[in-house]
Amino acid sequence: TDAVQSYGKIDTQVDEIGCEFLTLSAHKINGPKGAGALYWRGNTPWTPLNFGGGQERTLRAGTEGVHQIVGLGAAAQLAGQRMGSEYKRMIALRKRMIDGIKSLYSDVQFNEAGAGCQMPGTISATFPPLSGLSLLAGLDCHHVCVSIGSACTADRVEPSHVILGMGMSEKHALSTIRISMGSTTTNKDTGYFLWALKKSLKGDPEGLAFLPPEHLTRERVLSDETFLIDLRMRYERLLSPSMPGAEQWAAIGFNKRIRQIPRDKEVIMMCTTGIFSFKAGYQLANSGHPAVRVVYGGYAAWCAIFPDLLEELIASSGDKRID
Repeated sequence: TDAVQSYGKIDTQVDEIGCEFLTLSAHKINGPKGAGALYWRGNTPWTPLNFGGGQERTLRAGTEGVHQIVGLGAAAQLAGQRMGSEYKRMIALRKRMIDGIKSLYSDVQFNEAGAGCQMPGTISATFPPLSGLSLLAGLDCHHVCVSIGSACTADRVEPSHVILGMGMSEKHALSTIRISMGSTTTNKDTGYFLWALKKSLKGDPEGLAFLPPEHLTRERVLSDETFLIDLRMRYERLLSPSMPGAEQWAAIGFNKRIRQIPRDKEVIMMCTTGIFSFKAGYQLANSGHPAVRVVYGGYAAWCAIFPDLLEELIASSGDKRID
C-alpha cells in the first residue's frame, strides 16, 4: 500500500487495511526529503534491491542517514499530535474550495470517494471541455501551482493514468487538474486561488496556439519571420542540440526574458514534451504578444516526425553537434 499521501493526514491502521507492505515518505508530513519508512508484516518474502551492510536488518544496504531518520520520527510524532485538529481545518478549507469552484464553473466534476473517505487536502476537479493544461498555465501566471497528473509525470502532456483507471475517458482526463492544500494553506489562500481560477476560466490569451510538430518545417525554422525559443534543460540540450539560431533559455524565470522577444515575429517555443513551453507561451501571450506558437508534444514529437532534419539544419548552418 502506498500511504505517502494519506499518512499523517488521515488515520492509517495497517491491521484495518490488511496490507502486507506499507510505504510512507517524510517530506509529505513536513519531514526531511530523502527519508521514508517501510512497514512489512513479515508473511511475504522479499528481496532487497541492493546488498551490502546489514544495518537496516539486511533489507537495505548502506549507512543510515541518522539525521533524516530522526527528522522522520519527529515529523511523524508532530503529525500524529495535530492530525485531529488539522483534519477538521482542512475539511473546512476543502468545502470552501469546492463550493467556490462550483460557483465559478457549474459543469465541474469532482473525482472523489464518499464522505469520510477523502484526502482532506487534495481535490481532483474536471472542467469539461476545457484543457487542464490551459488552466494550469493560466493559474501559473498568477503564481498558483496545480498539476494535471502526479508530480512524477509533471513534465508530460498526457492524461493521468490514475484518472483513466477510475473509468474516465481520455478527453475528460485531459480536462482534469489536481489541487493540493497543506498545513500552511489559509482561508486567504483559498480566496486567492478562486480569484485566479476565475481569471483562468476566461480562456487562453489571444495570440496563443498550439503548433502541430509536422508544421514546423525547414522553411519555417529558417524563416526571418520566426523567433525560435528552446526551453529545454541544459542536460537535454547536451543529448540533442538546439535548432540553429534558437534562443536557449530556461523555463524558470522566463518572464524576465519577455522584453527581449520581438513583437513583429512569430514566436515558436519548445521544451522536451510541450508542457513547460506552453506555460511560458501563456505568459508571453498574456503580455500581449500577437503570435505565440507552442510545438505540441515538444522537441520529442518534432524529432520523431523529422528524424533527420535537425542534423541537416546543423550541417547547413556550420554548427557542430555537441559530442
